[in-house]
Amino acid sequence: MDTLSRSDAPAAPPAREPRTFELREGEWAEATPGRRLRVSRWILVPAVLAALTGIVLILLAALAALATGGLVALRSTVVDQIARLRGRFSGLVQKRNSRPTE
Repeated sequence: MDTLSRSDAPAAPPAREPRTFELREGEWAEATPGRRLRVSRWILVPAVLAALTGIVLILLAALAALATGGLVALRSTVVDQIARLRGRFSGLVQKRNSRPTE
C-alpha cells in the first residue's frame, strides 16, 4: 500500500499574515507593517461640508425663531391699534348720532 505515514505527510503551509493595501500615488500598493495607512485628505471635504450645513441650518432656525417672535409682537401691536381706532370711531359715530338735528 502506498500510504503516507504522518511523518512523511506534507506540512501545512504556515499561516500568512493578513495583507493590507493602500492607495499610493494612484496605485494600490501593499502597506508595509511599519508604516501607518494614510488617510486621504479628501475625507475632510464631506466632513467640512456636513459641519457647514449644520451651522447654516442652526442659523436659519435661529433667524426663523426671531422672525416668528417679531411677527407675533407686530400682530399684537396691530390688534391693539385696531381696537383703539375702533373705539375712537365708534365714539365719533355715537357723538354724531347724539347731536340734536336742526
